[in-house]
Amino acid sequence: MERKRSSRKRGIVLTAEGLRKLQAARRQAELADNFGDRYTLEELSERTGISLKTVTKVLDAHNTVDKPTLEAFFQAFHIVLERHDYRYPNDSSDAQALNSNQTLQRLQIDWGEAPDVSLFYGRQAELAQLKEWVNPTNEPSRRLVAILGMGGVGKTALATKLMHDVINDDVKSCPFEYVIWRSLRNAPTLETILIQWLAILSNQQETQPNLQTLLYYLQHHRCLLVLDNLESVLSKKAGIYR
Repeated sequence: MERKRSSRKRGIVLTAEGLRKLQAARRQAELADNFGDRYTLEELSERTGISLKTVTKVLDAHNTVDKPTLEAFFQAFHIVLERHDYRYPNDSSDAQALNSNQTLQRLQIDWGEAPDVSLFYGRQAELAQLKEWVNPTNEPSRRLVAILGMGGVGKTALATKLMHDVINDDVKSCPFEYVIWRSLRNAPTLETILIQWLAILSNQQETQPNLQTLLYYLQHHRCLLVLDNLESVLSKKAGIYR
């Protein structure tokens, strides 16, 4: 009897496909119901009826939760949990799929306030150049790329389309482990941005705005960090940043 209990499947985790499905639904809800602002963990807990600790486990996609929990999380965003959306970590039948999806599971995406670019047209030459520049496997590598131009010419849309292309061209060989978008439109403080970035990079383990800690993560992981509306954090004095 004891042996049967120890061999039972005690929990499931999201697959990379399931996590992307949930993230897409969450983003749609944020755009429709939350003025485009990202849901906090507390808001996700309230919306799903799931504890903060369990919400973190679901989004981490490494720690197991029970199937009803994932079903409730999906239902909160009006989507259905399907068999390909989750896996049993200790099921030998999933071992091959797990090995083939290791890169997918490492890739963490946070779109923040990025706009919808499903109807994006043109700019193919610029996109090709940008993809070459941001790819960390290319030589010479470029660690900082600025997209400059007059207001209204489409810089934000271009940067967002770039992110989609970097991820979707061949997600299994995506050169990044983390892809994060943040807007500086309302001039958030450096501490706010650091807290948000570190929470994602550390799977919610880091809570203090420490620049050295951020540098540690950037040195150990390939990250594509996009900052939109950079001019919002410029002071009146030219060349001086807040």
